[in-house]
Amino acid sequence: MKILEEEKVNIVIQINGKKREIVSIKKNTSEIEILKLINSNNKLNSYIKDKKIIKKIFVPNKIVNLIVK
Repeated sequence: MKILEEEKVNIVIQINGKKREIVSIKKNTSEIEILKLINSNNKLNSYIKDKKIIKKIFVPNKIVNLIVK
């Protein structure tokens, strides 16, 4: 018997601890791929443009939190 699994998951994208976007992506996507998605998203890119990413918090299949200054 096979257990049904979702192929896509919703990932919460936070900038400085505030929820900015929820994206639906393929399950087990790497942190690098998610960061590329953030940079290509105009709304999210506006929060990090011209700022330095101090810390990245990545919980697979759940959340990405970028601390910027």
